[in-house]
Amino acid sequence: MFGRSAEAYWLFAVGSRMTDFGLHFLPPLDSGRQHSRAVTWARSQDKWRVAVLRRDGLTLYRDDVKTRAEIEVPPLPPRGDRPPACFFSTGGDRLFFTAAHAIVVIDVEHARLERLLDCGSDAPTAFCESTDRKRLLGGGAAGALWEWDLDSGALQWQRAAHDGSVVDCAYFDERDAVSIGEDQTLCLWTPQAAKPIAVYCADAALSTVGPESKTNRDLTLVLQELRDAARSVHHFVDALQRDPDMLLKGRAEARR
Repeated sequence: MFGRSAEAYWLFAVGSRMTDFGLHFLPPLDSGRQHSRAVTWARSQDKWRVAVLRRDGLTLYRDDVKTRAEIEVPPLPPRGDRPPACFFSTGGDRLFFTAAHAIVVIDVEHARLERLLDCGSDAPTAFCESTDRKRLLGGGAAGALWEWDLDSGALQWQRAAHDGSVVDCAYFDERDAVSIGEDQTLCLWTPQAAKPIAVYCADAALSTVGPESKTNRDLTLVLQELRDAARSVHHFVDALQRDPDMLLKGRAEARR
């Protein structure tokens, strides 16, 4: 009843600072609109903000569902496509969700549309906020991977990441990013490289990136080793390009 695919949103389960769990009756919307038209919903980590996303608008509830704001939204993905992803930022001051051809950034404190992160003709399927809350990583249905600066909205870099849709993406650390695709590959990216610096090919479909499971922790260790090895190779190739005679010099030194 209370999951993201729930049809009814009159009785809503949210957290509270006073209690770990609470049930709230959401007041009726204006013009007779119903929460049953909702596509998805999200709740902030501090449990004081709730967002209900509908095709005809977005409703933000703040201060433990005591303050409501209505925001117009751009066109959402067509019915039958993948449902929109919708999440609050770590600090709860922004809300992100996927529209038809953009990732929407909502300024929660001022209840307004902050900006649209343009995905061109592609449809966004996944996104992740950086730990410093300054960048957003996004993936698309055609396999593209993007990174934007959240303060300016500028596109930092874009890569053709997968054959097929990007299923999920995340930041591996402050610099590098990880993406998984319908092609059953997990790719490790660094902003300077045009291609992934490491690729893990799975035997089955991958569904999410995160530290929660032992499988993901083991995979993280593998990726760290792959990244270190890949960087060693890159450093060697760079040195060889700067000095093509490096190998000949090394052999000459060894003969002495």
